[in-house]
Amino acid sequence: MKKLYSLSFLLLLFASCGDNSVKEKDKLLIELNETKQQAVRLQNKLKQLQDELENCRLNYSATDEVSPTSTTSQ
Repeated sequence: MKKLYSLSFLLLLFASCGDNSVKEKDKLLIELNETKQQAVRLQNKLKQLQDELENCRLNYSATDEVSPTSTTSQ
């Protein structure tokens, strides 16, 4: 994620240092905003998947506690 922010920031920095038009700066700001929004969506998706994984682990451990530990008894 830091690489996405760094790349966008560098693009914005170079745009502000040069003789670029206001349109170019606006375009880069829009791209930076879109990149940030994409990063937030990916972070939210990651959090959701981590929560689902933890829920699966809890369900598995609860099921393991309820079921017999050995199924080979006759």
